[in-house]
Amino acid sequence: MDENKIVNGQEIPEDEIVVLLDENDKECEFQILLTYDYGDSIYTALLPLGVEGFEEDEVLIMKVNEDEEGEAVLDPVDTEEELDGAWEAFYDIYYGEEEEE
Repeated sequence: MDENKIVNGQEIPEDEIVVLLDENDKECEFQILLTYDYGDSIYTALLPLGVEGFEEDEVLIMKVNEDEEGEAVLDPVDTEEELDGAWEAFYDIYYGEEEEE
């Protein structure tokens, strides 16, 4: 898992810390675990870093989209079915690589 993902010409390095706003506009830090393709979309798996409401080892899956300026943005996954598929793909990639080591 040493390779970084290129999204719309931008490199998304694994282990980078990103800041997202919660529903109360409070900044919350997440570590990028993995950015990966599933179906026709790109997703990223985020590990919450001391974020209230998340368990210690819980993972958040977000969809990577492009904004009007061509910048990569993280959006919630649209449907439960899409989230289930994206989660299974993450699990297979992330934990499958751990088992091979």
